Amino acid sequence: MFNLRSYRPALAATLFALSLASTPAYAASPDWSVALPPAALGTFIDGSGLRVLVAAGGTGADPAASALTVSLRALSSVKLTMPDDALGNLAEADDATIVAKAKVLPVDLVAVVRVFPGNDGAENLVATIYRVDGTVLSAFTAGTDAPLVSQKTTGSGMAGAASSAVDDVVGGNASDRDARVKEFEERAIWMQGYAAVDSRSGRIVSTWSVPIKGRYGEALIGPSFYEYIGEPDFARTFKKRKATRTAIMLAGGAVAGGGLGYMLLSSQVPSQCSTDRCYEEIDRANAQASAIGISIVTAGTVTLLIPFFIDPHPVKANERSRLVDEYNDELREELGLGKARPTSLGATFSAGGWVGADGGGAQVAGTF
Repeated sequence: MFNLRSYRPALAATLFALSLASTPAYAASPDWSVALPPAALGTFIDGSGLRVLVAAGGTGADPAASALTVSLRALSSVKLTMPDDALGNLAEADDATIVAKAKVLPVDLVAVVRVFPGNDGAENLVATIYRVDGTVLSAFTAGTDAPLVSQKTTGSGMAGAASSAVDDVVGGNASDRDARVKEFEERAIWMQGYAAVDSRSGRIVSTWSVPIKGRYGEALIGPSFYEYIGEPDFARTFKKRKATRTAIMLAGGAVAGGGLGYMLLSSQVPSQCSTDRCYEEIDRANAQASAIGISIVTAGTVTLLIPFFIDPHPVKANERSRLVDEYNDELREELGLGKARPTSLGATFSAGGWVGADGGGAQVAGTF
């Protein structure tokens, strides 16, 4: 007889696995604390008693803008720094729009900060400091792995080396810089990583990642990822392997179902028996049918497990990350965005968990 109690561990494991897929992700914010030393920053600021508004351009630039605010407050030439709260949502605003919004406030300068990912997990910022009439006072770049260095300014007040560095980052054409950065943000790919953690032991039980397109977070699932990055052969391989997995699962389910059906149809009820021998013969027949049926069900169940060992992806996870980097590099070249990787996609954090009679679990994940 089928005993549900004996399947509780398997059911619990299944529910655990299903619950892992339903909770979202975490990535640590970049460390900007040493990227903007006040002594170096002071060489880009002319004047005294200045009031500066610091604006985070796009999304994901808030930590860098906060670090710039801290450094500005350490300068004797700056008497007031203001956040960009009064300017509203700046996610879609270009520099000119930000300066136009800020000039009605009691400030002398507007520092617009935008963030660009660099190599090996580092991040870069480009800061452009405008006067309220829209002219540029100075501009500079800094990174979490490359702190700002002092610059000598030219007669115009624009730091020559810094201007060159900014042009290198954004392709040398500031007039359409914001449009090109925005297009990159909409077309670039980033990876959202997940990690499932056992709450009883604290052990990470599984990790995985999903490629996400652009700032609006469109998931590129399965073959759509390979088609999007221009790898149709990989997309075809994925579809073939997925079809093979599906066929094997259907075959396994059919075999297991056939075994159950065989047991039910072959089972005899000794309602017509009047002798012990009759009962014995029916019992033997039922036992034989059950043995055959169980063997068929077992074969079907084993077949059902085979697809779990077939990875439909033609390349491993680390190779997929490399393909993402290569695609983004090509996109930067196409848009003329220089050597850095402009983005304002930012980082996200979320967590989830569950509790049951036999224990529980938790999951955290993030974007990177």
